[in-house]
Amino acid sequence: MPDRKKAPALKQPNAYEVRLPACEKIELKNQVPLFYVKGGAEPVVQIEWVLRAGNIFETNKGVAAAVAALFKRGTGKKSAFEISRQFEFFGASFQAACQAEYVVLSLETLSKYIGELLPLVRELLTDAIFPDDEFELYRQNSIQHLQVYLKKSDFVADREMGTMLFGRNNPYGKKTAIADLDKLSLTDIKNFYEKNYLDGDLKIFASGQWDKDFVELMEHNFGDLNIGNKKVLPDVETQEPEIRKNDLVIDSNGVQASIRIARIFPDKKHPDFQKALVLNTIFGGYFGSRLQSNIREDKGYTYGIYSYLQFNLKYTLWGISTESGKEVADAAISEVYKEMVRLTKEEVPEEELQLVRNYSIGRQLNGLDGPFRIMDWWRMLIMNDLDEKYFEERIRTIKTVTPGELLEIAKKYLKPEDFLELKVV
Repeated sequence: MPDRKKAPALKQPNAYEVRLPACEKIELKNQVPLFYVKGGAEPVVQIEWVLRAGNIFETNKGVAAAVAALFKRGTGKKSAFEISRQFEFFGASFQAACQAEYVVLSLETLSKYIGELLPLVRELLTDAIFPDDEFELYRQNSIQHLQVYLKKSDFVADREMGTMLFGRNNPYGKKTAIADLDKLSLTDIKNFYEKNYLDGDLKIFASGQWDKDFVELMEHNFGDLNIGNKKVLPDVETQEPEIRKNDLVIDSNGVQASIRIARIFPDKKHPDFQKALVLNTIFGGYFGSRLQSNIREDKGYTYGIYSYLQFNLKYTLWGISTESGKEVADAAISEVYKEMVRLTKEEVPEEELQLVRNYSIGRQLNGLDGPFRIMDWWRMLIMNDLDEKYFEERIRTIKTVTPGELLEIAKKYLKPEDFLELKVV
């Protein structure tokens, strides 16, 4: 029996051995891969169908997002109301998220209802009809939403920074305008659905607890589909930025400025990437970061400021994002650059680095809390052609990277002149 009068020994997060639990893989009869992590205490399941059907594959702007929104609003047998009612009857959630390269279809349900819901997902994947009235309603709502969001400085700043970095004709930099939504056609939507859903490049990810007949159910519902055809990402090229610094005014009476500072950065497979993640945490990646301590806590210019590494399959960007009062926006930008330069001139103190090590290991442990989060890790690895060695390298780098190594990364990538700057009021 433990002595309850004595507190247990304190163990720093950095002392934990962190390992990524295994992920199993099988192939259905049509060679569609099914990856799964079985575990958890509750009888719930998450299944994700990931298709290479993001906006990088569209020829007309807005089509990929429209298909992701509309394919579940009517089939040859069911109306949008009947589809929603069936998911809700079983207390299930079914969502579609359109990203740059992929569309992720996600079903969350109690394990005992899988057999009732998988045929409905199959029906959506194979028999969506895109009713005229649902299409018109979607287009009208999308135009109204875009009109509202184009008045918000943070939304405009995110769109404009992508264009500044990648170019207006690059899939990562293009913007959907109201005119593009006006030109949306059902013909384009149905063609995209046929090419990228019916004849799509599909991977399936499942996590949670289920009965022993789960694989048979997946095989029965999806193993005979003519799907899983490999699609190559189209070539995309960046161009030299037309503008390196831009001030936009969308509201002359606005009192808030949205600030974005960013540069293109090597992808996940680059040898500097893992060390850059640690450096980014120190710079602006958590609430105790240098940007937060200086610009929020000391100067009071903002309620929050963060730096981040945002990655796609083709490109990664290293960015800083914040909102401030417009009268202190230039001062806030100046302090961002000061913190960059400071990291290129001085080694990070060991005490600060140890705090970041503990925080980062704690984040990794939290990211392995339950089968859904474990599968999030595996999905990221698989979709980026990585394996568990990448995760192991992440942990090793957090624990062993030195102040000197971080200084070299800062000198290489945190040069103020390499960043593009945008301010939107």
